[in-house]
Amino acid sequence: MNKKVIALILAGGKGERVSPDRPKQYLEVRGESVLQHTLRAFQGLVDEVVVVCQDEWREYVEKCGASLAVPCRTATGGCTGFESLCNGVAALADEAPDTLVAIHDAVRPLVTEDVITDNLAVARRCGNAITAVDTYETLLHAPNGETVRSMIRREGMYRAQTPQTFTLATLRQMIGEARRRCVVNAQSACTMATQLGYQLHLSKGDLLNFKITLPSDMLLYESLIP
Repeated sequence: MNKKVIALILAGGKGERVSPDRPKQYLEVRGESVLQHTLRAFQGLVDEVVVVCQDEWREYVEKCGASLAVPCRTATGGCTGFESLCNGVAALADEAPDTLVAIHDAVRPLVTEDVITDNLAVARRCGNAITAVDTYETLLHAPNGETVRSMIRREGMYRAQTPQTFTLATLRQMIGEARRRCVVNAQSACTMATQLGYQLHLSKGDLLNFKITLPSDMLLYESLIP
């Protein structure tokens, strides 16, 4: 129960679909960036925060981290999500193997305390935890984006979110296997784990814990923050 918990915040993406001027995680609304909102959600719930970012944003991220009530440091972002995850895990070289690492997208700023605490509780109990929400809409398979070929029953279907929490030992093992098996294009830690055959456990997500991907997502985020 007393395992150290580290939030590994992935902030290395460029996010050019939202803004051509700066990555979406650094866009500011009412004087505060998306990243700042995300970081604040984790303080008081983890022992340390590590932000994976590109070098040109390191100083900015360090300033954001300085205002937190928990230690915050940075790791260098990679050219792909997989490389950024590898770099973040490598930055934890001195940590104990049973350390819990809660991987979270910097552009999911509306993650709540309930979502984080439930995720960590499941990870402590089961060894890992993937935040997820039920799928309510009908799922259609249209390979060309136009013609529907089939329908996927929504019962038992979930949409993965973050945080996605694993022990550090498991992350190191998965990364090693992924490299050996050339599974290096996975979109997230949970998709990598699934491709490698790991058993995963779900924790409670929230519809408002959405990932800012498009300009419309940014508008929704702006409307929801106080």
